[in-house]
Amino acid sequence: EPQLVINNKDFKFFRENNDTKIKTKWSSLTFDDKLTIPIGPRNINIDRENYFRWGFAYDKQKYDGVSVYRSFDPLFFGKNKNTQFDFLGKFNIQRFLSGKTKSFSSENEDILGDKIEQDANFLDYFGIDAGLKSSIGDWDFILEAETNSVDFDKLDKSLEGKSYLTKNIYLKNDNNYFASGDLAFFGTFREKTNNGSLGEILVNNSYGVLYDLEIFKNEKNTNVTRNISLGYGKYESPSRINSKNLISKQRSNFSLKQKNEYVLWQPESERFLTDDYIYSPSVINQGFFWLIEGNADFLRYEDGNKQDVILIKTGPKLVLGSFKKDYLDYTEIQLYPRFKFNRGNSPFSFDQVVDSSVVEFNIKQQLYKALAVNFSGDFNLENNNLEDNFINPTIEISFNRRAYNIGLFYNFDNQEGGINFDIYSFNFSGLGRNF
Repeated sequence: EPQLVINNKDFKFFRENNDTKIKTKWSSLTFDDKLTIPIGPRNINIDRENYFRWGFAYDKQKYDGVSVYRSFDPLFFGKNKNTQFDFLGKFNIQRFLSGKTKSFSSENEDILGDKIEQDANFLDYFGIDAGLKSSIGDWDFILEAETNSVDFDKLDKSLEGKSYLTKNIYLKNDNNYFASGDLAFFGTFREKTNNGSLGEILVNNSYGVLYDLEIFKNEKNTNVTRNISLGYGKYESPSRINSKNLISKQRSNFSLKQKNEYVLWQPESERFLTDDYIYSPSVINQGFFWLIEGNADFLRYEDGNKQDVILIKTGPKLVLGSFKKDYLDYTEIQLYPRFKFNRGNSPFSFDQVVDSSVVEFNIKQQLYKALAVNFSGDFNLENNNLEDNFINPTIEISFNRRAYNIGLFYNFDNQEGGINFDIYSFNFSGLGRNF
C-alpha cells in the first residue's frame, strides 16, 4: 500500500526549460491513510530539490530559541531562465514572546564583543534567508545570505553571506571510476566554522581561489576516495593568541586526502526493493567494513607561520539487520579513532589544530517499527574531565518509512535543533510494482 499520497486540486503537469513541473492550486499530504496535512498551493519541480513552505527550527545562540520559517517559490530570470532567486522568511517566536534577545553584543561593541541580554525591537522578530544561482557561460555563480534580524542598525552583526564562482575544468566518468576537478573563486562574510572543542569561530571575511579534484573508484570490494586541493586566500578572523583581536593574513594551502573502505564481510541480500521493505527506501547494505583514511595538509601564512598536519583515521563500521521486522532489526555502529600530528602553529584560531586524539562515533538503532534513534559526535581522548570529552554530540529520533522520513534532532554544543522531513518518492530509479 502507498505510504504517502500527495493530493492535488487543479493539477497541471508540464515541461518548461527542460524541467518537469507539477502545479496545483491546493495540495495536502496523506500519511499511511491516517493523517492528512494541508500544504497549500504547490509548484513542484521533479528534477530539482523541493522544500515545504512552512517549518520550525531551534537555535539558541542565533535566534534565541524556536523560530518558524516560510519559504517562497523560486523566481527565475534571464533569457533562458538560468538565474534563480530563493527567499525564506523567519519569525523568531521565543524572541517575540520574551521581548528580549541574547544574540547580539551591545551597540558600542564590535562583532567579537560579548553577547548580552537586551530589549528586542519589532525588527528583531524577523529574519531572512536569500539565495541567488546563475549560469554565466561555463561558470556557475552562487550567492547565499542570512540575517537573524532585519534591524538595519544591527546589520553589521546579523548579516552572514558567502559567494562562489565555479567552473568544472576536468570530468571523467567510467563504470567504476569518477573524477571531477573544479576551479572556484570564493568570498565569505561572517562565516562561522566549527573547530572541534574550540566550538564555532567567526571568519569575519575571506576571499580567494581554490582548485579541488575529487576521485571515486571501486576496486574489488574496496571503495576509494581521493581528494587533492590547492588554495590561496586572505582571511580575517580572531587571533589564536587573543580571541578578542581580529587579524588579517594571507594563507595558502595544499591538501592530499585518501579514504579506503574495505568490505570484510557482506551477506547475500536482495538486489531490489521488495514489498516487505516498509521502513527503508533502499535495500540495506549489511556487512562489516573497515575504513582507513589519511590526510596531509600544508598551510603557509604571510607572517611566516606554518602548519604541517598529518591525520590518520581508521576503524570499523558494522551494519546488521534489514529494517524489515518490528523490533531491533537495524543496527549501525561506526567507531573511527582519529589522530593528528602537526608541526607549527596558525596565527588564527579557526584552523589551529586541536583535538589530536579523538574517536568519531555514530550509532543508529531501530527501536520499534518505524522508530529509530541515532547518536553521533566525537569523544576526546585527551581530556580527563568526562563531561567535556564529548564534542558536538548530536541526537536524532526518527520515524522511518519507505516513502518518507521525519527526524527530530538536537546538537548539544551548538544548541541547535530542528525537524528534518524527506520524501523519497521522486526520482525513484529502482524496480517494483506500480500502484
